[in-house]
Amino acid sequence: MESLSEQRSEDSAGAGADRPSRPEVDSLLARAGTRPPSSEVRASLAAVQAARAAAELRMQRDSRRIRVLTMTFLAVVAAGTFALAGHLRARRRAAAARAAAAAQVTVAPVLPRLPEAGVLTIDPTVGALPTSAGAPAATVPGGDDLATVTPAESGVRDAALAACREAYDRHRWRSAVDACVSAFEVSPRDASVAMKVAQAQHARAHYADAGDWARRALALEDADPDAYVILAHAERRAGHPAAVRNAYHQYLLLAPRGWHASEARAALRGARTSARARSAGHAASRPSEVRQPLAEEMPLRE
Repeated sequence: MESLSEQRSEDSAGAGADRPSRPEVDSLLARAGTRPPSSEVRASLAAVQAARAAAELRMQRDSRRIRVLTMTFLAVVAAGTFALAGHLRARRRAAAARAAAAAQVTVAPVLPRLPEAGVLTIDPTVGALPTSAGAPAATVPGGDDLATVTPAESGVRDAALAACREAYDRHRWRSAVDACVSAFEVSPRDASVAMKVAQAQHARAHYADAGDWARRALALEDADPDAYVILAHAERRAGHPAAVRNAYHQYLLLAPRGWHASEARAALRGARTSARARSAGHAASRPSEVRQPLAEEMPLRE
């Protein structure tokens, strides 16, 4: 009898090594030398065990949800930090470009070297561009007589253009407007910079400013089709249908298979349909306007 009880205790110990111990449930069900519990006790103990298993599952599910929420929050914070850092970097570059453009770069004039004999001679070629033999000295347009681009000015222009291009490529429209306006100040003949400002203002829904910059780009380079689309949107917001039709017509002349060709054709078809409807309405209203006084003047027959 004792060996049988010892074997049962060893079997219960081996089974307890495989699963977690539940002393208040398992010890009552498998205690040696006692009578088996009733069905009510077994049912209550099984209910306690089921409630504990449900509580453990709920705890695991809650912990998993907390981990997911924590990782999501950390990802949002990291993305916001990177976006804010890039925005601040673009603003600093734009401010540096504006400061460099505002600073006046002065270059000391190059003086001719005095000869050893003590006689001062002036070299007429100092400050002039190299030319071929017998040809007049060439000048660079944009200045009074001679305009040269110094390395410092070239570096300022390149930095401003790089800041404009970076902000525009990253779709940071507010920073792109500031950076590209600064770049246009140091490079006023660059139509692509004016177009970047126009497109950034259009993306920010500042249609009037976008239209002004599109006109600047068209004044510099007439063969830019997207400028006419931006101008059409601005004129539509301003309530100028004739200007809208003209802008879309110019776009189709330059880019008949362009990206906005379907939009331009649809706008022109709508304008023609509206014009025909208005003309038909006027034509239908004119006879009534003419016949009505005659009907009023005609006496009634008794």
